[in-house]
Amino acid sequence: MFNVTTYAYCGMTLPHGEYESIEDARSRAAQRIRYLRSEDFPVVKIGPLEWEVEEPEDCMMVPDCCGTLCIEEVEDEIEEDYDE
Repeated sequence: MFNVTTYAYCGMTLPHGEYESIEDARSRAAQRIRYLRSEDFPVVKIGPLEWEVEEPEDCMMVPDCCGTLCIEEVEDEIEEDYDE
């Protein structure tokens, strides 16, 4: 399981979805990056599954969508039966 999430500079966490495969998660991240670039946000790759979304040059305040966009692998939680 993979999560696509933005950790914004303002401290908010913006989830973009939970996906079964890395390919689906990468597709969602690419879709988000294309949208941000179309809105003039500079996006810089900082790791294999991480991108920094910077503020546009002409903005007065840092938008909430600026921060780190990342794909994180989430381990499936195993439900255990507890005998009492």
